[in-house]
Amino acid sequence: MSWIKRNLYFVIGSVVALVLMGLAGWFLYSKWTLNNEILANLNADYEKLKSLNSQKPHPGAGQINNIKLAQEERDQVRQFINKTHAYFHPIPHIPDLPKVTDHDFSVALSRAIEQLQHDATNASVALPANYSFSFEAQKSRINFAANSLDRLSVHIHQATHHNLAVAAASQRRDEQERHSPPPANHKSLPGEPREDEL
Repeated sequence: MSWIKRNLYFVIGSVVALVLMGLAGWFLYSKWTLNNEILANLNADYEKLKSLNSQKPHPGAGQINNIKLAQEERDQVRQFINKTHAYFHPIPHIPDLPKVTDHDFSVALSRAIEQLQHDATNASVALPANYSFSFEAQKSRINFAANSLDRLSVHIHQATHHNLAVAAASQRRDEQERHSPPPANHKSLPGEPREDEL
């Protein structure tokens, strides 16, 4: 007992080391068994893959004919593509010329900007002075980068087409507001005629 009292720190350290070695052994054993399970699963999956690779799959047997089904599905996809092809036209160029020159593009751009501004004015949209929509960089240029005119021509058409769609939607909204009755919870402002007076 006196030896333990003299070497108390040594005994405590030895007990702690022994406990830690036991925990490490248990951890090692548990991970070793887990590793064996994973290895067994991996080997089983590898054998299954080898057996699948060695098989010669058949396109179908009896009433199941996978080749005929695949051809029918291919024909259905082709019919769908042909039916929807009409909705995916290429975007026309403005100006619609086989070879667009810098001058042709500048003239078409000026006309398109003028038309967009005119449409905005007709739709009661206030624009800043000399507003060029998204063509500010191209408006004042005389020469354009090589091979950029095709993309810019498509961009002009998209901008004008988008503007027409917005104007049409605005007109439809205005028409609906003019012809629709006021909501049921609408309260008349002072001086505004009530609905029963109309």
